Amino acid sequence: MITTRITPHDIGVAHAQKHGKITAPTPRQEQPMIGHPDLTPAQKTKELIDRMIDRAQDDNLLATYIILVGHKSRSSLAHDDLAWLGGHKIYRRFKIAQSTQVPAEAILLSPTADNYLVGEVTEYTGRIGYPDIGRHTLYA
Repeated sequence: MITTRITPHDIGVAHAQKHGKITAPTPRQEQPMIGHPDLTPAQKTKELIDRMIDRAQDDNLLATYIILVGHKSRSSLAHDDLAWLGGHKIYRRFKIAQSTQVPAEAILLSPTADNYLVGEVTEYTGRIGYPDIGRHTLYA
């Protein structure tokens, strides 16, 4: 006879799944990759930046940001993630740049210096291919 130990966590997850109430991964689940698996790195980067800008504008429509895209300085593909920009320096009214100080495959929506005039100053972080967008309040 095979027995399986069921924990209260398992019961809670099963109940939530049954009733469609799970909206975020539980501690036992891995963070799923997002986007279509056939997307190019450039398309995944654009998708993440769009979601980050949408979230930032939902929080404060008047705030402005600089989009920093991380890359490895020795990589031959360092600029491929921004190929979709076609040489433009601004995307959806925000300046965009790459930095080796931002980890590879990370995006940072960094607030401009005058954001304190329109509300709390926050920055947003994300990793290409992952659903979570971090929101960090620098000061209110």
